[in-house]
Amino acid sequence: MAKIKSAWEIAMERTENLDIDPVKLKNDALIKKGKQLAGKFLNDITYHESELKSELKKMKEEDKILAIEGIKSIILINIALPNNDLFQDKNARLQELALLIRKDDNTTATDAIAQLDTFYKQYFDNQDDLVDQLKKQFEPQLQQKSSQLSKQYGQEVHLSAEQDPEIMKIIQQQVKKLQDQYTQTLNSFKEQIAKSL
Repeated sequence: MAKIKSAWEIAMERTENLDIDPVKLKNDALIKKGKQLAGKFLNDITYHESELKSELKKMKEEDKILAIEGIKSIILINIALPNNDLFQDKNARLQELALLIRKDDNTTATDAIAQLDTFYKQYFDNQDDLVDQLKKQFEPQLQQKSSQLSKQYGQEVHLSAEQDPEIMKIIQQQVKKLQDQYTQTLNSFKEQIAKSL
């Protein structure tokens, strides 16, 4: 009768030939620590830069370099087109974070992050303008549909662009194109920031 192996025995057999590199594990842990510190700094307004500096100061110089790599990755991940116009506070925290890890007096990255406020505002303004233009463009069609429905139902019907699925689909497609264009530009900008961090 064959012996039935437990899940533990099977797992041990599969992992017994794996080489675990302790240096890689330590480096990964330090990068993760940097990411956690950056995440806490960005998401917890009660966590001040002095606390983050203190955490970094406790580390050996070679460990701090890896933690800063983690912080840089979080800065770059957080540079993305916002979904709403509440981006200024987040950008301010990103700037502070970039200042904390900068080399010498290099402010290139923080200056670039500061420009994101203008870029994002322009994105929302252009998006609003595009939607308004498209709604105006489809106004005659909506008036015609409203008139037809008013005759059909015997009472006044007023349609808006938001009530017409075809028009909304076209508007969403155009907004998506605009978003893609801005994302491409932002990705190029992000590459420049990455080089200067």
